[in-house]
Amino acid sequence: TVEEGTEFFKRGVQVDDEVYSRLYLKARSALEDLGYTFYEISNASKPGKECIHNINYWLHGNYIGIGPSAVSFSKKEKARFTCVSKDGKPIFQREDLDDSALKMERIFLLLRTKFGLPLEEIEKSKMDVVKGLLEEGLSELKDGRLVLTKKGALLANEIAVRLF
Repeated sequence: TVEEGTEFFKRGVQVDDEVYSRLYLKARSALEDLGYTFYEISNASKPGKECIHNINYWLHGNYIGIGPSAVSFSKKEKARFTCVSKDGKPIFQREDLDDSALKMERIFLLLRTKFGLPLEEIEKSKMDVVKGLLEEGLSELKDGRLVLTKKGALLANEIAVRLF
């Protein structure tokens, strides 16, 4: 993604979705050929070398952020905490999350992982969506969980919205 304020953005670089998809799949295949496994859409490691912090984040666990621009999350408090700087002074903010926001975030995060989303967490009214994802080759079932395929990984955000 070319973000505003980056050198790529300043130079007017634009990334075509098809080019991005091809490059992502090539990079993923190259890393897998070298023995890396993807435990999240954008995180790969050698087996047993996964980043525990990242896995906790993607599994929607609690975490504490320390330092400038840090973010913390508490399931118990149903809140996200941030620290931003304004005029050189830290400003602490709390964002309370309702059950709907927590559910959407959990769907979004778990779908990005190799672990997938437990079927029991998907509303019965969305089972037709699940069936369509399976038929389109965007997901597969593994141990009672909906796991995105490589093709599905390219559409993870869209799929999360469809399941929500």
